[in-house]
Amino acid sequence: MRVLAIVLVGLATAPAVAQVDLKNPSTEIRRRCLAEAVENNDVRAGDGQTFYTCVGATAKNWFDVSADEKVVHDKNGVFAARYYAETGYCAHQTEDGAGKPTSAYVCEVVVGKAP
Repeated sequence: MRVLAIVLVGLATAPAVAQVDLKNPSTEIRRRCLAEAVENNDVRAGDGQTFYTCVGATAKNWFDVSADEKVVHDKNGVFAARYYAETGYCAHQTEDGAGKPTSAYVCEVVVGKAP
């Protein structure tokens, strides 16, 4: 029992890096999004950054575990966008450019820094 108590105290006082939740669904979904983008050739580069885009089920799963929604209106329609840090976004398109109801999901991961 003493050994277990010492291990638990050690874990509780370890640096913050050791306390990162390894079961965070966003981490796994982000990895899947990047892999799908590469597999589907949905990778583009520009301005010192690389943009990885995934759609469909993976994008929906990531959108569903994201927060801080913002409604975005643009020429392609209406989107509920959820941004994460400054590294990308996930969005659910609810209307197309003509204002007709639709449902599509997209996520984009941005790697690198703009000049």
